[in-house]
Order: sequence, then C-alpha cells, then structure tokens
Amino acid sequence: MLNDLWIQFDKSGNLYASSSRYGLAVSRDQGVNWMQLNTGMAQSCHDGMGLAADGTVLAGDEYCSANPHSFYWLNNVNGNGTVWTAANTNSVLNTGAFVNNPTLAHNGAIVTGSFNGIWTSTDNGRSYQRSPGAPALGTYGEAVSAFTGPDGTVYIGTALKGVLYSLDNGLSFRTLGYPSSWGAVDAMDFAIVPQGPFQGWLLVGFGSSHEVYCYGPLPPTGGTWKPCKNGLPGADVEQFATNLSKSKVFVVHAKGGGVFSSSDGQNWTAANSGLPPDSSQPFGQADVRSIATDPSSGVMYVILNGGDVYKTSSPQ
Repeated sequence: MLNDLWIQFDKSGNLYASSSRYGLAVSRDQGVNWMQLNTGMAQSCHDGMGLAADGTVLAGDEYCSANPHSFYWLNNVNGNGTVWTAANTNSVLNTGAFVNNPTLAHNGAIVTGSFNGIWTSTDNGRSYQRSPGAPALGTYGEAVSAFTGPDGTVYIGTALKGVLYSLDNGLSFRTLGYPSSWGAVDAMDFAIVPQGPFQGWLLVGFGSSHEVYCYGPLPPTGGTWKPCKNGLPGADVEQFATNLSKSKVFVVHAKGGGVFSSSDGQNWTAANSGLPPDSSQPFGQADVRSIATDPSSGVMYVILNGGDVYKTSSPQ
C-alpha cells in the first residue's frame, strides 16, 4: 500500500502524484498514463505538494523507513521539467518535515513549515528564510497543513497545537484559540464555506472526533467555533478541495470514511459513487487520501491508498 499520498495539478494541466513510499509521478493526459518523476531527488519518500507563483511545482522529501536518517527537502521543477533540484541544500530547513501543502501568500511568498518552525520563500522556492515572528513548533507539534484565505490570511495547521494564522504574509503568527476541552488537536486542512449562513467562514478539518468545524466571521479576530459536520461519518479529515466554480467544497476522510460534499459547509452528502468500498477500513468506504480539481475542466480527481486514481465523469 501507498501512504501519505498527495495529488496536485500545475498551471499547465499536468497532474502530479506524490507518495511517501514510491516517490513522484506525473500524468500529462488527465491521469490516463503516468511516468515516474524522481530524478534529482535525494530519496523517493515524499509528502505533500504545492505551487509557486511562477508555476513551479513544489514537493517535500520526508522521513521514510527505507532511509531513516534522511533530511527533509523541498524540491522544485518548472512546467514540463523532468529533473528536481534541492532548494535548501545549505539551510537548516533539512532538520524538519514540511507541511503537506505549502501555501502561496497574496504577496507571492511561499509559506511552509517544519519541526523547527515556519519558513517563507520570496524567490519561488529557490531559498527559504525562517519566519521571524513564528513560534517554534517542537517535536510532535510540526506543521501539517497550510492555506491562504481569500482575504490574504495565512493559516498553518499543526499536529497537537491547533491553528496559527498570519496577517502579514507569513512574517508573524498568532494562535487561533479553540476550546480547552478539545485538548491537543491536529488541524489537518482548511477551506472556505462557499454559501449559506456561514458563507466566507473558515472550514477546519481536524483529527480525532472533532472532524469539521467552522470559524468566523473572518478575519480571525474574535470569531467563534461552530460544529459543521452534519452527515459526516465521524472520521479524521484528510483534505478539502473546492470545485472550480467555488460553489461546493469536498472533504476526504481517513480510514475509509470516503468523500463528502457540501455547499453550505454545515450539511454534507456522500460523494462516493463509482469509488470502490474497502471493507478492511473502519468506515468501509473508499480509502481516499487526496483530492484535486482540474483547473481547466473542473473535473475532480482522487487518489486511493494503493495508488489508484479516479476522476468524476463531469465537472462538479
């Protein structure tokens, strides 16, 4: 089985898939044919992808059992390139894991994170500097997700330490408080509520039983948390994706929880038609690990644990 899977379109419509076990692959025909794309990588273990402002594709190396003393790298490739280049060879960045999805701030800076802090790049991923106003995250507090809201606020989701946010393109961060009764939570991914009473609020997908909450109104000063999980199965959240028209948001669940969609961020409907159920998983639905929207057609793509890629028959 594959694990820690991620799929990502670039600006040219190429579809990339990364795996923490088998490295990276690319499809240039909407997922019909794939070829491996690991040339230049220090190892074939990866976790997460993103895009720079100039279209550079970013991917992070990560710890794997095949190379247990490996560093954590961020690599990049332009357009239809075939060779990856390490961006942080001489940097302390190689002491920690990168966030699953580096985010692009409104000023064009890339914001990403690791065990040893949060980092920004202003040269499309060629070099990185520590965010001067960001807290050290510490072991088991590493950044696991990143997202830039429509108003320019940058959010970092962490393992066990909740959500951080920045109002200055990643230079400084504050903590987005949540109820103390939640204990330590993993903030796995973010989206924006597309319609309804909570339109424009932040959707946060959590691990454990918290699942999906809305936070707002934005910007994130003095907002409130509301549970937004009607119809969801109670599984950990893996990832969100928004359709091309930004009228609907999709959420992927771990442990065979499957895929659900919502237009108001509160009420969710299963969207698993055509995906193979997996009875070995606790929730019994397809073991989907990542989801992406084709920016040209609006067709949705998912990748399953095991590496199979499925797409919808029409735009969503």
